[in-house]
Amino acid sequence: MIEWQITTPQLSTLIDLAENASGGAQERAAAVLATQPPLHEISVFYWNAFIELNSERPIGMSGSGLIPLTAIRAYAQDYDLDRQEYETFKRIIGAVDNRRQRLIDDKREKEAAKNKKAS
Repeated sequence: MIEWQITTPQLSTLIDLAENASGGAQERAAAVLATQPPLHEISVFYWNAFIELNSERPIGMSGSGLIPLTAIRAYAQDYDLDRQEYETFKRIIGAVDNRRQRLIDDKREKEAAKNKKAS
């Protein structure tokens, strides 16, 4: 899911077109959005948490950082996760966050290489 969201260009524009446009533009946007991989029922909680926790990222000179552990812990407390559930939650959110960061870094490197060739 995270790979699809990072590699699908202009995702927010596609969502807007699918919801508000008409005719061919709406159909093309809906077709791209239909390629989104499905989430298993058990994964919905984790994915929604990951999306919500995105706003907790620190922003620095090189872009956004990883989701802070304090934010992950607070989210788990808000949902009354026990110790074992918290450890699983922390591991899953961390793994998805690390994957997101690797995909973004790879995308930046490819764009930089492309720009270097063009100049």
